[in-house]
Amino acid sequence: MADAMEAVTDIMNEVQVRQSGEDIKQKMLHKAMSGGTTGRAKIGYLNVRRDFDGRLVNTIDIDPQRAPLIRWAFEQYATGEYSMSVLREQLAEQGLTTRPTAKWKEGPLSLNQLSLLLRDPYYLGMVTYKGQVFDGRHEALVSAETFERVQEVLAARRRPTQRDQVHAHFLRGLMCCDRCREAGREHRMIYTETNNGKGGLYGYFLCRGRQDATCDLPHLPVKEVERAVAREVRGLRLDPGFAAEMRRHVHDALTVQQQGEREARARLAAQLKKLEVQESNLLDIAADGELAAEAVKARLRALAVQRRTLIDKLARSDEQVQRHADLVLAYLDLLERPYSFYVSASEPIKRRILEAFFSVLWIDDEFHQVRAQGQVHEPIALIQEAATAWAATHAKSASDSADALDSTPSNLYLKAICSSKTSLVGPEGLEPSTRGLKVRCSAN
Repeated sequence: MADAMEAVTDIMNEVQVRQSGEDIKQKMLHKAMSGGTTGRAKIGYLNVRRDFDGRLVNTIDIDPQRAPLIRWAFEQYATGEYSMSVLREQLAEQGLTTRPTAKWKEGPLSLNQLSLLLRDPYYLGMVTYKGQVFDGRHEALVSAETFERVQEVLAARRRPTQRDQVHAHFLRGLMCCDRCREAGREHRMIYTETNNGKGGLYGYFLCRGRQDATCDLPHLPVKEVERAVAREVRGLRLDPGFAAEMRRHVHDALTVQQQGEREARARLAAQLKKLEVQESNLLDIAADGELAAEAVKARLRALAVQRRTLIDKLARSDEQVQRHADLVLAYLDLLERPYSFYVSASEPIKRRILEAFFSVLWIDDEFHQVRAQGQVHEPIALIQEAATAWAATHAKSASDSADALDSTPSNLYLKAICSSKTSLVGPEGLEPSTRGLKVRCSAN
């Protein structure tokens, strides 16, 4: 009987343990289904206790130190320009570490931890439990587009023919194949390095479509591509006269806007004073009992909304005009001498300059001459349009002046026989300002 009772007790204990386990599983499932985090918060988040209606509740908050680095990691890996090892090194240099526990000290992420982090939908605002994914109550750190792009890069690098190795170049990701564009496709230019067998590395750009046998653009030496891009940057240069005139126009527009702002603020002050009088009258009416209290409150709320709307509208208008003016002035500074600024800059700054100028660079090869054609951003396109109109106007003015000079009966140029030295000659009868025309004669 003792043995039988012991066996029954063991069975009941096992049943109780199993029942407790199933109960915990159900509770954890319900918590996940309601968006709660099961377990410790992931890196980039913190477990905190918040007071809700007098009750302390365990919840998840964003880690102000690690969350920006997690966002940066997703954004950079989504570009395809970082390998896992390089990204890990960059994060370690910026100070991203694991959270310390009772067993482990804080330290840099391992490659496995970083790989799992980039695949975890928790950073998309989702909760995973037993293979099921639910909408979480915590705030997402990355957008759905960025997360999907990261998964595509990870999937591409898991293929047998692909390696998680990225060659760095400041033009990577900025260029697309022009031949593919004309054929209705869109393929980026890929940077690669080859070994010449003697320890030397040669850099090339090739079209992504060449790997699929859909494009015949040859391998382009990196130096030729760099020269083509530099020539395209040189072509953005603005006439100094146009740049100076544009600056004057911008400053004049700001002056006019500031004058309008002062007038608008004066009108706003008058309107605010009028609203204060209306509020005072409403309060007097309410004190006399001539108007219901609810009606007075409704009118006061309407007046408050009107005041807030006027102030916000004025502030937005002022900030928008100032931002646009600063943007135009910044582009004028860049476009007045873009080539000298570009060639003297470091490679990271060159990339920033190209990103400021172009949304994409189209690359092609014509008779063994690399050609780059940039698609400029809208502000630069508008400035170039204005520059073209300005140049046409000034060319017409110069042509009219030349026609007027040709039609004058005076002999403006003298025939002279001189040596190879420069002589200053001028026709008689002209004003002193027109004398001293410089003529350079040849030795013949």
